[in-house]
Amino acid sequence: MEMPLEIIDISMIPEEEKKDKVREIHSARLSRPFDLSCPPLVYSTLVKCSEDHWEFLWVFHHIITDGTSQEILLKELMKIGSIALGEDETELEPLVLRYRDFAVWQRARVARPSDKEEAIDYWKSKLAEGFPELSLPFDYDGDPEDHRAFAFRSVAPLDILTKLEIIRRDHHTTLFMIMFTAINLYFSRLTGLEDIVLRVPESGRDIPGVINLMGYFVNTMIVKNHIGKTESFVQLMERISVETVEAFKYRWYPLEQAVEDLQIPFPKINVSFNMMTMLEMQANMNMESTEQYFIYEERLRTKFPLNIRLIQYRDGIEIIWDAQSTFFKPSTLKNMAIGFIELLESLSDE
Repeated sequence: MEMPLEIIDISMIPEEEKKDKVREIHSARLSRPFDLSCPPLVYSTLVKCSEDHWEFLWVFHHIITDGTSQEILLKELMKIGSIALGEDETELEPLVLRYRDFAVWQRARVARPSDKEEAIDYWKSKLAEGFPELSLPFDYDGDPEDHRAFAFRSVAPLDILTKLEIIRRDHHTTLFMIMFTAINLYFSRLTGLEDIVLRVPESGRDIPGVINLMGYFVNTMIVKNHIGKTESFVQLMERISVETVEAFKYRWYPLEQAVEDLQIPFPKINVSFNMMTMLEMQANMNMESTEQYFIYEERLRTKFPLNIRLIQYRDGIEIIWDAQSTFFKPSTLKNMAIGFIELLESLSDE
């Protein structure tokens, strides 16, 4: 299958106009609709700003890709570039499986009676306990069907990341688990609730051969954690690790499928939490301080009242808070984001 590449040359326009022109091109490509009957569901544009400055934009429909796939794509593009420049003599690893192989495996497992029964029993027990709604400090009543959003970006800079890495090594855990525990603790303090329920997308790449495969594998897990008031952060993290691993054991049979099979309403979950790792890149923003700013984009959308995205770079962690406009004021979102950074700072100083 061929993928067309659009090349736009703006090298001849005045230098002071190039930044706005690139932004205009990006906005136009992001606004272009996809025709699902005409693959590939990808738009690629290469913009020549000058002989030594090029910008490349790839726009994917989410139905064919996920966050991990974007990481894979970036790594492979960088490797291909290194090979072309003679800086790397190794070749890309050949693919063992294709996405269709994964789809066949997934359908077979969901249909396997013994596995399905065990998974449904697990979700039944969790549903019996209940998934209490996280009472966020909403400014408005909100409309869940209105996905228009704005965002706030903040940064946990290298000094915080370095101290969190010490916690990771000392307690044989992962940075994801540290951040996941921190966000649970933060929402417990913010809302006064002891039971915190979050949506957590997971990569869905738990079978050999699909680690480096591009496609849409992600499942959304629903994870409930109890926040004990007398526990230290490390004790809380260790317990949340056990509970989260148990939930992820059934990631191949998501809660959405379970409630459909059980014919019961889906619980109301207001917050999604996700973390990506992009260690090959430095962030395209200042990581030397906790720089923060709002993002207002006409096409910015989020399916949930609050969506928190963390991206770990070599030199810090970028934290993006997406909020539905019908629920939050910008000032409220900013205060939540700043409060979370302050919590991370206090953890790293322990």
